[in-house]
Amino acid sequence: MNQLDNKIKNLKILDKFTKFIFFDKIFRQKLKDKIHKKIINLINKEYANKYPEDYIIFSRNGVGDIYFVASLLEEFKKRHSGRIVFLTDKPHLKDYLQSFNCIDEIIANKNLNILQNTEQVQRELQKGQINYIYFPYRGKKKNYVFADSYANLLDLPLSARRKAPYISINNERNAQNEIAKLDINAQKSIILIPEAVMFDYRVLPPKFWKKLANRLINEGYNVIINSNNKAYKNYKTTFLPIMDFLALCKKVNHIVSFRSGICDVLAGINIKNITAIYPHNLEVIWANKFIFDNLLNQYHEKCFDSEFANIFNIYSLNSNFGRNDIQEITYDFNDEVLINKIILNIKYKDLNEIDNIDEFIYN
Repeated sequence: MNQLDNKIKNLKILDKFTKFIFFDKIFRQKLKDKIHKKIINLINKEYANKYPEDYIIFSRNGVGDIYFVASLLEEFKKRHSGRIVFLTDKPHLKDYLQSFNCIDEIIANKNLNILQNTEQVQRELQKGQINYIYFPYRGKKKNYVFADSYANLLDLPLSARRKAPYISINNERNAQNEIAKLDINAQKSIILIPEAVMFDYRVLPPKFWKKLANRLINEGYNVIINSNNKAYKNYKTTFLPIMDFLALCKKVNHIVSFRSGICDVLAGINIKNITAIYPHNLEVIWANKFIFDNLLNQYHEKCFDSEFANIFNIYSLNSNFGRNDIQEITYDFNDEVLINKIILNIKYKDLNEIDNIDEFIYN
């Protein structure tokens, strides 16, 4: 453990014991805030001194958020000289970050998780400082969809070319080995991703996914559930590292997932056979009105009346990626209706061949 980690560890211990030492809640909270700020300043100083000539990037830690940032960094490097150092507080995502060839160095340290709670406003990208590429953001360019906001944060045009993560020969080999291990025909296989979530909003329990799996099996498909949850012990399951998993997804017939960051990554590597399930009430996702009414209104100048809503059209994969071939369905608390629609989507990938389907939204 290096000197920085030791200092952070000691401050975290102090932070933990404030609840036993001080009884006044207001004073205790002020002290905790002071400790958190000191940790953040230590981290900022450490990397600013270590990489004075490099762009230091820190994003939200979801795989979707990382995709939207990292996929633009090659274009960013063409316009700005300097190395890119990417910080992450999730060591298991290091291989994923390494799949973006434009990143020169990756620092994976769990102690960086405190940066996720900051409300840094990105005003101008600078070398030798941590650039927080996440909301709340600054910018006066017009935005049409959620994905465009990342181009704004990196000072890139909205049309900037995105670079997909690189799936290596080793990833392909591992995916093929998994297919052999599961003893399946990939072209007749459906991957279900039941635990993918957006903002911890869960709407579909294991009971639903097992019911869907049983229906698909009865239709003659192999079903693979991406989970290590014991609830699915009677099914074929997989839980590969993300790059091996992406290689596996490229080989199967179809993927069904609750709307989440992994859906963005799958769309970003141009997988077409996706069904994304959306929650019944979009307001649940952005229930924190403080984000809307305060921070974003302070730091972004709206260009059009509809722009603010369009920025948060995160719900639609098709709108984010300028596509119309991803099947997007809203869950309306009727499992049977939803399952029937999913199976129709899989059996008839061309929407024009499906009659009376009026729930494909977000286009």
